[in-house]
Amino acid sequence: MSDLIPQSEPGRPGPGARLLAEVEREPVRWLWPDRIPFGKLTVVEGDPAVGKSTLVYDLAARCSSGAEWPDGQQGGGGGRVVLLSAEDDAADTIVPRLMAAGADLSRICLWDRAVVWDEDGERSVPIVFPDHLPYLHGQVRSFAARLVIVDVLMAYLSAQVDSHKDQSVRVLLSRMSDLAAATGAAIVLVRHLNKGGSGPAIYRGGGSIGIIGAARAGFQVIADSDVPERRLFTCVKNNLATKAPTLAYRLEPVAGLDVARVVWDDRPDPRSADELHAATAAAPTKFATAAEWLDLYGATHAWEAQSAEVIRDAAENGIARATLYRAAEHAGIVRSTRGGSGRWSWPRPD
Repeated sequence: MSDLIPQSEPGRPGPGARLLAEVEREPVRWLWPDRIPFGKLTVVEGDPAVGKSTLVYDLAARCSSGAEWPDGQQGGGGGRVVLLSAEDDAADTIVPRLMAAGADLSRICLWDRAVVWDEDGERSVPIVFPDHLPYLHGQVRSFAARLVIVDVLMAYLSAQVDSHKDQSVRVLLSRMSDLAAATGAAIVLVRHLNKGGSGPAIYRGGGSIGIIGAARAGFQVIADSDVPERRLFTCVKNNLATKAPTLAYRLEPVAGLDVARVVWDDRPDPRSADELHAATAAAPTKFATAAEWLDLYGATHAWEAQSAEVIRDAAENGIARATLYRAAEHAGIVRSTRGGSGRWSWPRPD
């Protein structure tokens, strides 16, 4: 059997291997510096309805227009985007969201069907991977795309790919990584989180751990447990740079378009993904604590108190204002202004 193995000259690597001393080093190229690399896979994940799609549309808009990135880094000129969206309609959702984000729509194409040719002639069929990876390669090449967004990844997997089996997804994502490397495009894969509430954030993504394992960078969109309307864009993995700071944003309605746009905060959030998940898991306990405290507070203040006093006393007991307001609304407490002084009135028990 050994006689069938190709031989090389002594001191040289065999077929299929190469000396690292002969490899010319290349710097990592970034679409968004230190966050989304060119020629690699990046994962963006979050719970349903948390605003993942709105966020990735904001990134697509910035890529297309050349606008600066949310952390203030330069956008590097406009680039083309190939978008795959399995959950949103083009006319009433995708286009309005991109318009609200300031996109150059002439630089973004929506790829929603694969056109195939067989003995029956030309047909358009639903896109599935890995079957249509060559077609995606062709789209990226012909459109000269710098960014590809797949929203959501699970919707495009063929029946032969088991998203919960590491080997199955790694075979697919290895081919997708090759596509990214061959075209130089940054590929962003969107997926949902699983229902598990404990453990490190990197294990919260839906499907196999092989998905985040194959990606070179990974981010999560998490609702702020203290400020419900606030979202956090936090790094869970980066093999190519140090983990970038967590960024905060909110969704703001846009008049005339019936959609929301992303409005980024000026300052990063100091918390990590693991800390944010821990805070979210503890949120029900915080809410219950606030509700219990409010009930006792109302009883000891004759069911009425000044707004400033309630907020101050709650803060002294470790209750955040946003948590306090949610508990007050749940308890039916009326917050009103009388004679210029805000007051809270509790429903009196029978």
